[in-house]
Amino acid sequence: MFERSTSDARPIDGDESHRCASDRDCVNADTREFDHETGRPIRKGALIADGPLCRGCMMRLESAVNHMPADYDRLSDVIGDSVVGGGDKVHLTRDAAIPLNTSTEALMSRILDVTTRAAEMVAAEMNMDSRIWPPNPYMAVSRAAKLLAPTLQVLIHVEPQPAMVWGRVPSGDEGWDDNHGQPRELVELSGLDLARELVEINRLVGVQLGKSHLRHHFSMPCPAYDYKKRRYCGAMTVGRDDGTDFINCATCGTSWTEVEYGFLTGLVISEIKQREENDMLRFLLAEAYWRLDTLRRLAEALQDLDIEAVVNDGPEKAAELVTLITSQVSTVLTMGAAPHPRPEDRRASSVKPKKQRQKAIEAPRKAIEA
Repeated sequence: MFERSTSDARPIDGDESHRCASDRDCVNADTREFDHETGRPIRKGALIADGPLCRGCMMRLESAVNHMPADYDRLSDVIGDSVVGGGDKVHLTRDAAIPLNTSTEALMSRILDVTTRAAEMVAAEMNMDSRIWPPNPYMAVSRAAKLLAPTLQVLIHVEPQPAMVWGRVPSGDEGWDDNHGQPRELVELSGLDLARELVEINRLVGVQLGKSHLRHHFSMPCPAYDYKKRRYCGAMTVGRDDGTDFINCATCGTSWTEVEYGFLTGLVISEIKQREENDMLRFLLAEAYWRLDTLRRLAEALQDLDIEAVVNDGPEKAAELVTLITSQVSTVLTMGAAPHPRPEDRRASSVKPKKQRQKAIEAPRKAIEA
């Protein structure tokens, strides 16, 4: 059920730029690099300023926790179905009742175990008493989800702690515990481990129950803005359910008409272009300052030059010195992403050069004569 602790994947203290701990499963995964052998993009966690999860993965975690009681209830409704999502129900006999769909029953137990374990971890961190859970499993899941919903930031920062989890089912007669039950083992689990497990359970519930409708996905990030939290959603989960007229985000739940979404998409595109232009201007400004600083250091070095000694050395030494200075200045102007443009090259003019205007005039004439 649980993998090794992800605490070793956490960002180093003081590092202002690191990747989301969701790694290749990140909602806003970085896919700018490609595998040289297959040509496929390499998925990496999005670059973020602080915290273990990016904003999109954090909202996905919030959605998963809020859906836990409903997921448990949906699984409970199909526990007696031999085929999930359709088919005839198999009626029980007089024998002891067992769930016909054992994978559904296992997933329900997994929801109960992980949600209560995560809630207990948060309660211990915040010195709260919530270790007594209702005997009804659904009520226990609901109470745990209610405690977790506003405290997820606490959960993802909890350090690894020892915890007993179910081990692998033995393949033979050996390896079982004293009561011939499934063995348990002691592992280190962090709050981030449980957060990722909650997201994975939410995904498995969808796999188990299947999709009830077709959904058309859009490539633009969600433009919804949460005024209480003062942040954009930005999740890549915008789409439209087949047969409906509204477009919505599966992460934050915001919906729009096609006209509204088209307008917001235009705003997002404009903002992205503006950010790219601002980034380019900042880069050019930084490059210009770099050139000026280098030229300034060169000018300071020339101020310490002994002019009389250069003159006494003769014309050949003076010419050699001038060539050296010219070469260094030229190097400063040509180094970097692009050479420093001349003033006439930077001048924006709609007037074409004389030769280009002449060609533009003669081209239609030659076409007619031909």
